[in-house]
Amino acid sequence: CHKLGWAECGRNIQAKPAAPARRISRKNAVKVQAVASIANKNNAHLMTIDGVPTSDVQSASQLPSVNPTESVCRPKSGDSAWIREAILAIRADAHRSADTHLFKVPLPAFSKHGVDFYLKDESSHPTGSLKHRLARSLFMYGLVNHCIKQDTLLVEASSGSTAVSEAYFARKLGLRFTAVMASTVSEEKIKAIEFYGGRCHLVESTSMIYSEAERIAADGNGFFFNQFKNAERATDWRGNNNIAQTIFTQMERERFPEPAWVVVSAGTGGTSATIGR
Repeated sequence: CHKLGWAECGRNIQAKPAAPARRISRKNAVKVQAVASIANKNNAHLMTIDGVPTSDVQSASQLPSVNPTESVCRPKSGDSAWIREAILAIRADAHRSADTHLFKVPLPAFSKHGVDFYLKDESSHPTGSLKHRLARSLFMYGLVNHCIKQDTLLVEASSGSTAVSEAYFARKLGLRFTAVMASTVSEEKIKAIEFYGGRCHLVESTSMIYSEAERIAADGNGFFFNQFKNAERATDWRGNNNIAQTIFTQMERERFPEPAWVVVSAGTGGTSATIGR
């Protein structure tokens, strides 16, 4: 309108044919209804739904009906008490755990030239895995969203580190756990998962672990953690439950609180991505 002038703009708008009503999926129907309800209660007008003008979307009366109980993560009768106890158990375990040490490595020849070295020792976690924090967050995410229940089969696609810690928490809650991994994973990680009562399901290549994990979870009416998809939902990289935050907090009182370099071992990329952010 700024370019055309208000009069010309108005004529163009009036001449524009009405767009056909767009159907929205059942998945989004609950969200639309909830937002519309909030708008009505606050005497507000709902302008868009996911960027689509409400004039192009069917009215609320035409929305597909949605039964909230159809959700796979909807709790059944009796689930809430167990979920509450499981959340308390996970929180208690975290409360008992101290942060892992950040060791300053004494190298005088470098220090006198203004270069200090530090080593973050993640092996002091109960499972010895640097993905222990992530596993805890994924469990909390599954519990508070009612995806993990008393009889839920838990499944993960992993290169090993996350699965070790997930097996630890699964045993703590008395749940079955299956880790889908490539056959090239180290024997040490397989033994660690089995030590905590987990089962290892090996496939030929890493490219197969995700589809196979989805299949096992679907066949067993279980919950697929899907760490690479749900990590950012389960834990905030700006919060206090990830390796990056602990490193920078522990560095605060050092002479160089912001490290010039952070060296990370090569894996799936999760740790380096978190520190990079």
